[in-house]
Amino acid sequence: MTPESLRIKIPLDPEGFIALQCPRCKDSFQIRMSDLEQLEDPQIYCAQCGICNSKALFLLRQNVRKVAMQHAENLLADMVSNFTKKLQQSSRDSNGWRITGSKLPVKPVSKVRPTLGLTATELLCCETTIKLSFGNAVSIFYCPFCGQTQD
Repeated sequence: MTPESLRIKIPLDPEGFIALQCPRCKDSFQIRMSDLEQLEDPQIYCAQCGICNSKALFLLRQNVRKVAMQHAENLLADMVSNFTKKLQQSSRDSNGWRITGSKLPVKPVSKVRPTLGLTATELLCCETTIKLSFGNAVSIFYCPFCGQTQD
């Protein structure tokens, strides 16, 4: 059996920002996709709580996880259906047994939607812009690239 892979497109907002979610505090923030791609370090900092973690963990927002699971369930259904079909074909030549089955249904998959409505703020330390939610009266935040405290 060959390994399967899934590609899930994570949309950017109209200004080229991608939404990230901290695996620890669950807060969301956005950075420019171009800044994320240029970053050589495999880790970034949460803009809200300051924890440092793998870029990949920040990309796995809850709605991205949901879409990934829907795709994985459909991939598994296709794999089981194909396996059952091969068993049916091979059992035709058998004298003593016969396998029957039906194709498993494939469910509709949601789309990942861009996060909108966050406020852009300048980071002097790394000379870039990020977007944050200031709804929780946040007065201190962190640079996702260098971890420096901002206020």
